[in-house]
Amino acid sequence: MNLLNFFMMCRQNKKQNREIIPSYLYEKLKKEMAIIAAERGKSRIWITNGIEDKFIDKNSEIPSGWGRGRTLTKDITKIDIYKKEKNSLIFVFTADSTYDALQFINKNSNKLILGRSLKGRCENAKNGQGSKAGDFYICYHEGYPIIKTANSLPGSATAAKVNRGKKRPEHSKIMKEYFLKKDKKNIYYFIHITGLEFIGSRRDLMDKFIDHKISNSELGAMINGNYKTHRGWSLKINSMSPKDSQI
Repeated sequence: MNLLNFFMMCRQNKKQNREIIPSYLYEKLKKEMAIIAAERGKSRIWITNGIEDKFIDKNSEIPSGWGRGRTLTKDITKIDIYKKEKNSLIFVFTADSTYDALQFINKNSNKLILGRSLKGRCENAKNGQGSKAGDFYICYHEGYPIIKTANSLPGSATAAKVNRGKKRPEHSKIMKEYFLKKDKKNIYYFIHITGLEFIGSRRDLMDKFIDHKISNSELGAMINGNYKTHRGWSLKINSMSPKDSQI
């Protein structure tokens, strides 16, 4: 089994919540695969015959009837592109396809974006939400882009007005206390590869062993069965009631 097949197997197991390799090994493998993919991409080019595309070695001979590039007719959705100047939007041009729009935006922006996100941002503009893409603002042809100035969810304007000037809004404190209280209800029996044992909540473990640099999200993934271990910690008993933990 080669490295790519092994990585895909680990990835599939992770999605299905099966027991896989430790989290730090998976993340290391993921980074190595990204490097391999980047190097592979440098040695290959796209060619097209106007109907289909192929990704070939750049040293290979391009067949007759084919040329470098990719098919531009796969998605002919027209997109209007605007540039922000001071507090207003200035029309730049209309791209004949999402591919053309992506090429222009990524060529003239400091931050690259993915092609699949373009239509989502055009939908945002259609629904009155922010539609920034790179250093530009976009929308469907004959529509108008939106500059997001604040949270557009219902009630957010009232909340922003009430909480203006506060370092920590009252509702944020309430939610923080709520999640801390909820976390205390879930008690686990943790064991470490060094032989350490600990009974308590996720937060208790993190506070007790600060030097272990435990990630709350990674620890949660381990509890849910996505990882076998995290920072050397694993579960001996998945969960127990607070009453049982005092025995």
